[in-house]
Amino acid sequence: MRESMAHPSSRSRAKTAVRVLLIGFLAVLLAVVFVFLSRRSDRPAAIRPETRPLTTQKVDVKENIHFVKDTGGRNILDVQAARNFTDAVGLYHLKGPEGEKGGGVRVESRARDGQLKFAAFAEEVIYDADWTRLVFRGGVEIRLDDLTVKGASFTYHKNRDAVVTNVPAVFEGRRFRGDCRRATYNVTDEYFVFSGGITLVTAPWDDDPVPVIITGKSMTYARQPRTGEIRGDVRIAHGRSRGRCNDVFFAQFPDKPEFRLFDFHGNVKWEADERAVPAAVPAKPKAGEASPADDELIFFQGGRQRMEAGSMMFVPYGTEGWARYGSMQGGARVDILGEAGRQTTLEARETVFFYDEGWALQAFRLQTRARIRGEAEGRMRLLEAPTINYGADSGLLAANGTAAEPARTISGGREITAEWIALNLQTKNLDARGGVKIVSHPEAGNAGDAALFASGRTTFMTAGLAHYEGGERQFRLGEGARLWQGRESLEGRDVLIFEARGDISASGNVRSVFFHRDQKKNEDQRVEVTGGRMARQSKKGNILFLDSCSLTVGEIVLKAGRLILEPGGGEDGEKYRRIIADQERVTVTQGANTARGDRAVYDLSEDVIVLTGNTVLEDLAKGVIHKDGKLTFHPSDGRILIENKDAERSTTIIKS
Repeated sequence: MRESMAHPSSRSRAKTAVRVLLIGFLAVLLAVVFVFLSRRSDRPAAIRPETRPLTTQKVDVKENIHFVKDTGGRNILDVQAARNFTDAVGLYHLKGPEGEKGGGVRVESRARDGQLKFAAFAEEVIYDADWTRLVFRGGVEIRLDDLTVKGASFTYHKNRDAVVTNVPAVFEGRRFRGDCRRATYNVTDEYFVFSGGITLVTAPWDDDPVPVIITGKSMTYARQPRTGEIRGDVRIAHGRSRGRCNDVFFAQFPDKPEFRLFDFHGNVKWEADERAVPAAVPAKPKAGEASPADDELIFFQGGRQRMEAGSMMFVPYGTEGWARYGSMQGGARVDILGEAGRQTTLEARETVFFYDEGWALQAFRLQTRARIRGEAEGRMRLLEAPTINYGADSGLLAANGTAAEPARTISGGREITAEWIALNLQTKNLDARGGVKIVSHPEAGNAGDAALFASGRTTFMTAGLAHYEGGERQFRLGEGARLWQGRESLEGRDVLIFEARGDISASGNVRSVFFHRDQKKNEDQRVEVTGGRMARQSKKGNILFLDSCSLTVGEIVLKAGRLILEPGGGEDGEKYRRIIADQERVTVTQGANTARGDRAVYDLSEDVIVLTGNTVLEDLAKGVIHKDGKLTFHPSDGRILIENKDAERSTTIIKS
């Protein structure tokens, strides 16, 4: 029992020892916590992302400091400030001179090779001990070469190597300035992104005081090679001119301030109005005023222009005799609006324009499905081809096609296709070559295209080449011309049409075919006339064939030095009343009979040919069967009526 019971004094000493051990453990723990907290309090606090008031309590103030800091990142910082101090929460402050507004603090960020990446100026800079984040406040300017960006606050993030602001900022470079709501500068790749809605004001041309203003959702500007891109619902303005597109790319020269090019992309629309006194709508002719002539329907110097394209590029400064250059691609269209209701429309897959320093058009080129259309008061002039070129000095508008895809022009009721067509807008001349085809529709002013044909019907023409003399209103077809209207035709090496007089001439193996009605047989008789030359006498309306002429009707062939076709127009509807053959000896051959005389008259209404003047009639088998009489040939049935010259006037009828 003694062994089972402990003494009371022993239990008391054990409890005391446990308390001492617990108190000692707590004391050590408190000491460790105190040491940790005391050491932690010596480190500056990190800059929190959220905005909060900063203490003004200053600790460890330094004056007029300048040092270079290697932050361990991509760049080295060169810092200058009037004061440097640490606040109560452990953040470091750089400040400019007391009471001085503007960039009293300067921080330069340089690459490890010494290249200046950017320079920042501010009233105050706040940073943490590790330089992971720098906050620039008060009149901040970020400068890189010729670009300066200004705002109330910017932040540099070392991990992103970027300078950022989320408050409105303005920027300015050589020949441009602008504003935005947010901005980010990628220091590594050296480009700025302005976002939240931007406005860019540019002055691309020395001689133009009116700025070009561009707005969009964002803009990227690359330090090198000094290029920029504006994106998102882009709007453009220059004076009264307005435009829009999806985005704009621009570039400046690397060694001078001028803009090298502007490139507009995506659903480009532009309405240019550079007139000193604008008109609400194109003026229309007053009552009684004449509409513009067809050769005036196409023009290129207008006060208002509407442009549409998939993309449009503009180069303000050229180097090869032109000062300004522009191109449009992707379904390009330009409407030029003039006075008196005139409008010229240019269309092509791609267009290129060249201007001089005074903005006068020097030349242009339309490529792939090129088309130019001029309109005014119901009249139209059209030119289309795979490519079309224009030169202002010569006034020449050249349409280049191929045999498979020829050029085409329509004007004044006349349609011309050829491998190459040129319109001279100064002289009003036209030239075409290579498989020329012309369709001339009945229209006032060209009804007398070819006097051999009916004025109320369409005339077709082909030739190797064609030339129209605008001043003289003459049309020349060369290198083998052919004109036809239904079954009637005219052929020759060269054909000349005088529009003003309605006359026509031809040379070189001339051949004309027409038909007259054989009343006895009640059918059309084919008549073919040939000669070395052909011409129309304006006063009488006669058609003359000269030089080794021939006339063929049925089995009869008549040959003479000259043939005169006298116009008909009587009630019988005959095209020609009669055909007179003279000069040199006239020969008439019908079957086996050949007759010669001084003069022959073919009366188409009677369908007879009368040969007179020292006549001789020969039979192929019998020889001469008659002399010195009047011979009448009947093409319809082959009869020959012989009338003697003596007093009795005896007659003989033979059948060929």
